[in-house]
Amino acid sequence: MKRIFAIGIIFVIVVYLIFFGDFSQFNQEQQEFKAFIEDLDDTFFQLSEDSFHHFNEVVDALDNQTFTQWYFSEGGREENITLQGKIEDAQEDLLLEELHYEPALLLKDNIIEQLILFDDTFNLLYNSPSNKEDTDFSQLKLNFTKKVDELTILGEKMEEIIEQYGEK
Repeated sequence: MKRIFAIGIIFVIVVYLIFFGDFSQFNQEQQEFKAFIEDLDDTFFQLSEDSFHHFNEVVDALDNQTFTQWYFSEGGREENITLQGKIEDAQEDLLLEELHYEPALLLKDNIIEQLILFDDTFNLLYNSPSNKEDTDFSQLKLNFTKKVDELTILGEKMEEIIEQYGEK
């Protein structure tokens, strides 16, 4: 009888440890994910918004055939350089961010991909032609649109990750 009682107590302790051990890890995952999102609120999300605002200005200038004037005379290039520097700083900071759990790591990988693509897009604009040849701007517009489309897809994936692993 004592033996059955002892086995029962051991069984209860094991189940208790397994249950609360898993719950504790889940709680740590949630805390890490939430803290990472808060860090991104202060850095990445505003930078992403600023970058897309800049890209909208690029689209308007390309559509209105005023890209050269806007980019080289009205401050577009300086804004491009400033944002590109902020993207590179954010990339360095994010690479140093130490995360341990899958949800935050998935989001981090997505953000890094976005930052790399933002940087590529800013480089594309930085190296844009300064003359008014239609073919150059057609190619620029095509390449630029492709990169913005890729950024949009990555942004949608980021939203899915946040929805999936956000507070439940």
